[in-house]
Amino acid sequence: MLKKQTTFLGITDLSSLAYLDLDMDTRDHCYKVAHYASAIAVAMGNQYSCQVFLAALLHDIGKSKIPKEILCKPGELTPKEWELIKRHPVMGYHLIKENPSLMPFKEIVLYHHERFDGKGYPCGLMGYDIPLTARMISIADAFDTMTSTRVYREQISVEQALQELIHCSGTQFDPELVRIFVDLFKE
Repeated sequence: MLKKQTTFLGITDLSSLAYLDLDMDTRDHCYKVAHYASAIAVAMGNQYSCQVFLAALLHDIGKSKIPKEILCKPGELTPKEWELIKRHPVMGYHLIKENPSLMPFKEIVLYHHERFDGKGYPCGLMGYDIPLTARMISIADAFDTMTSTRVYREQISVEQALQELIHCSGTQFDPELVRIFVDLFKE
C-alpha cells in the first residue's frame, strides 16, 4: 500500500512540475489517453489498470523539454523539428529515471511510440517485445490524437478513428488490443 502511495506521489510531484511547461491541450490529451488505456486494461481483466492509468498520464512528459513553438506549430514541421518531437520518449525516460518512485513507468514512457511491425521509435522494438502497457497506450494515444482537433489538422469522427486503428492493426498496433479497444465502443 505504501509503495502505491509513494508512486502516486512521485507522479504527482514530477508531472505537476513538468506539465507546467505543457499546453492545456497536451495535459488534456494525457488524461484522455489514461482513460482509454486503462479501459483496455480493465476489459482485459488486467489487475494493473491503475498503473496503466498512471503510466499513460506520464506518456508525453518528455514534451515538457520541447519548445512550445514546435509543439503548438500550426503548420507542417520541418524534418529537424520532427526529429526533435520524436525524441520526447527518450527525454521523458530521462526525466522519470531520476525519480525512484517512477522507475516502473520509465520503459512505458520510452516505448509508447514503438510499432507492432518494428517501424516505430525510438528503439524499433517489435511485437510482444514492446511492453503490454506501452502497446495499450499507443492505441489510446493514436485514438485521442485522431479524434481531437490539433493546431495542424481537424479531428476525425470516432468511427473513422476506429476504422483507422483496424486498418493499422498488425502493423502499427497490437491486433488483439485493437479488437478489445474497438469492442469497447460497441457496448
